Amino acid sequence: MRKNLLLKMLPLFLALITSVAWAQERTVTGKVTSADDGSGLPGVNVILKGTTTGTVTDVEGNFSISVPSSGGSLDFSFVGYVTQTVDIGSRSTIDVQLATDVTQLSEVIITSYGQQEKRTLTGSVAVVKSEEFQNIPSQSIDKAIQGRVSGVQMTASSGAPGGGMTVRVRGIGSVNASNDPLWIVDGVQLGRFGQTTQGSSNPLASINPNDIESVEILKDAASSAIYGAQAANGVVIVTTKKGKKGRTNLDLTVQYGTVQPLNLYSVLNGKQFAQLKAEAYQNAGLPLTGPTGAHTVFGDPNDGQLTNFNWVDNLFRDGQLQTYDINMSGGDEKTTFLLSGSYTKQQGIIRANEFERGTVRLNITHKQVAKLTLGLNLSM
Repeated sequence: MRKNLLLKMLPLFLALITSVAWAQERTVTGKVTSADDGSGLPGVNVILKGTTTGTVTDVEGNFSISVPSSGGSLDFSFVGYVTQTVDIGSRSTIDVQLATDVTQLSEVIITSYGQQEKRTLTGSVAVVKSEEFQNIPSQSIDKAIQGRVSGVQMTASSGAPGGGMTVRVRGIGSVNASNDPLWIVDGVQLGRFGQTTQGSSNPLASINPNDIESVEILKDAASSAIYGAQAANGVVIVTTKKGKKGRTNLDLTVQYGTVQPLNLYSVLNGKQFAQLKAEAYQNAGLPLTGPTGAHTVFGDPNDGQLTNFNWVDNLFRDGQLQTYDINMSGGDEKTTFLLSGSYTKQQGIIRANEFERGTVRLNITHKQVAKLTLGLNLSM
């Protein structure tokens, strides 16, 4: 009788579980087309605003992305087109038309050969500006640009705070050699990280993402040929911020957040555990007392002195994230400067697992004569 009742109630339980899952997240689909001719645009970045959740359109311009039930906004961006932000609301289908961005064609891009206008660029170069990730708290630049470049695979290889990312610009080209791209920061080669960016120690975490002006990713051989065989897996060029002429500006940014572990197990207390073991011994025909009895090994359930120690609570915690950034910049026609400092501390959900970073950076540029510019760039 009880078995039949449970079988009848099983579909109801499944329906309730399904409804709860759908209440937390839903899927939005749509198509991105060109406003010029109405054709589908492949490779358009579709990002849930304020997060690193994103996808790209397929060869016909179609996309599908999971969004919270509360909605939010989607950012649609593509090289040569005006970025568009669309509110999701309660819609499940969103079709977008992107217009050509004429001003973007005159944009200056940093390449391996220097600065070039986008209109004269023939290689495959993806650009991520600081405006796209400045409001997202991240401990390293590789996490900040995750999901923002089509064709570039970025996956977290460590859950530890400040842990590294596995970055693949041209896929996997070797079984035993490194497949990591070459990283260049302000013209300085950082070398091949190998496994160091994939463990708990990430060299890129020493760079404050708020000091980054832009990130250019050179995908094809023509764009990265100057670096030779070292660029076989692509090149990532990171350019830091510099001072701009004008009155002196002072900016202060403070970010605070928490992270909580999900779906922690509910464990037995000392008395419940002793009762469970006593029942197991009785069912197996084993003694409760004596040298090997359940009460001797695991304790007597009626003993008020049983110790309660919750291993789960002592292993996990609610982690905190604190970020403080301050920078001062300004200058005149000849000399510009930028002085910045930052402090970041993130606690992991596992106790004694945290990441802490403090940085100070100074940049001074002085134009001595028309063809001579002196620069100073210090960081620590």
